[in-house]
Amino acid sequence: MRIDLVESGDEVPHFAVGAAREGANAVLSLPPVLHGEAVGTLNLYSRSGPFDDDDEQAGRVPAAQVAIAVAWSEQLVASRELVDQAQRDADDAAEVSLATGLLAERERCTVSQAEGIIQGAARRQEQSLASIARRILAEHHRPV
Repeated sequence: MRIDLVESGDEVPHFAVGAAREGANAVLSLPPVLHGEAVGTLNLYSRSGPFDDDDEQAGRVPAAQVAIAVAWSEQLVASRELVDQAQRDADDAAEVSLATGLLAERERCTVSQAEGIIQGAARRQEQSLASIARRILAEHHRPV
């Protein structure tokens, strides 16, 4: 994104005033992209005039370097692992919920009783609730 604050300052008035106070009259904002994913923003400021296509092309080099640095940052890696684990937990919970409903229907019992059956099976077989749920779901989808 290129913004000429002299020409377009009315579109971003608060930013334009602060930038002008610091001597900036144009902004070039480039997304550092790694594996097709924007991992941040690199903002470049000009005191001499608006940015052009050549400036944008030249700015892609440091943006690529920023993408690599950000990708290797511990915080990003840790946050991605946290998001991945949260997604796995949500998927497991959905499978357990679905299996509980199927088991309650099949065994003609309450949802609480079906939950107890799944929990008991998990304890006896030393498996997770999700693995028991996956077995129930697989049995349900198996051709008769």
